[in-house]
Amino acid sequence: MKDCASCVMRRVSRRVVRAVFAAAVIAGCGSTWADVPDAYIETTGSQYLITDFCADPTTKVEADMTITTATTATRQQRFFGADSDQTSWPFSFSVYQNGEDKFGSAAKDGVGNWGNSGYLLSNVKNKRILLTLDAWNGGAATYLLSVVDRADGNVLKSWTTTTTRTQTSSRPLGIACNNRTDSPLQLAYMKIYSVKIWKKDQLVRCYVPYWNEDKSVIGLKDLFTGNVVENSGSGTLDCGGELASDSSVYLPEGWPEGYRWNSTAGRVELRVSVALKG
Repeated sequence: MKDCASCVMRRVSRRVVRAVFAAAVIAGCGSTWADVPDAYIETTGSQYLITDFCADPTTKVEADMTITTATTATRQQRFFGADSDQTSWPFSFSVYQNGEDKFGSAAKDGVGNWGNSGYLLSNVKNKRILLTLDAWNGGAATYLLSVVDRADGNVLKSWTTTTTRTQTSSRPLGIACNNRTDSPLQLAYMKIYSVKIWKKDQLVRCYVPYWNEDKSVIGLKDLFTGNVVENSGSGTLDCGGELASDSSVYLPEGWPEGYRWNSTAGRVELRVSVALKG
């Protein structure tokens, strides 16, 4: 009976923490490194998801994630990526495991000049991290890639690479894959807690784990459009943790102009302005 009571107390405690976290975000108190929410979907080298967003020089992507497998057999796995026709290659945008088992990256026109961080994936395997690729980087000549410890916010690695960035990927961003015109490939092994996309400094997509009661639908829900992106690969996505009762806990401080949080719909929506007659 004690064990049951203990489980109940843990569930209540998690809900209290979630409620406090949500209130802090809504009040504009900034981000916190509390490990909530903990819901995730998981890919195992056969599943991937395709968004509706094409990468360009203003794109920034932040993936709250865990790398579950990193061996010589998984080299070139893409944690997220948007590429183009392999003949013309107008723009490449991705983060991956390179041939030295280190984080590699690209945010560039054409081919070549891939960034090698020198940071081994083994340093963070099975550890929850924030992996960020920022092509905009404040308008600098360099793009930025960083790895942050999700538990405490400590920057584990940050580096920049100089590239030419003027084009737009001809394929939308893939998650747990590299999305190319011929076929998504280089599928990843990872747990995904959220994926956020910015254009310059404005958040435009916020993908969070979603599944229905019988788990016949599992994927990532965009809190801006309400659309659920499901597996486009083979097999089925795994999922775990507890879905947040208030999805606004996923959203960072600050709202895109003209948007508000709709707690009933569980997503961000455009504000409706009504002109009053004088």
